[in-house]
Amino acid sequence: YLAIVVTNQAGISKGLYTRAQMHACHDILMEKTGFLIDHIYYSPNSPTFSASLLHKPDSLMLEKAIAKFDIDPTTSWLIGDRWSDIVCGQKVGAKTVLIAEEKTNECEPTFLAKNLLEAVDRIL
Repeated sequence: YLAIVVTNQAGISKGLYTRAQMHACHDILMEKTGFLIDHIYYSPNSPTFSASLLHKPDSLMLEKAIAKFDIDPTTSWLIGDRWSDIVCGQKVGAKTVLIAEEKTNECEPTFLAKNLLEAVDRIL
């Protein structure tokens, strides 16, 4: 398995934090996870300020990962905590897990999980 993070970071374009601060957070995340994350893609854009195909629910970040790592999206999973994550995964044909207590009308994930550990356990 590959572990790839795709994250909207609209706070950059909103001026809430800098790319350097975000990269510092990503460095800590990588260290704390024992460098198990293969790659992190991020969108610094906010639909309020600048449209971008990188920003989820658009799928360009996933498409870049699919191309770079030769991923078959039909055998892949996207785990997310927002409807936009689920829609993004579905656009490329991946199965999806929504981290939520209850189903939402905004999307139709493959299944719900209460947390990341439960999601990963069910996938495995």
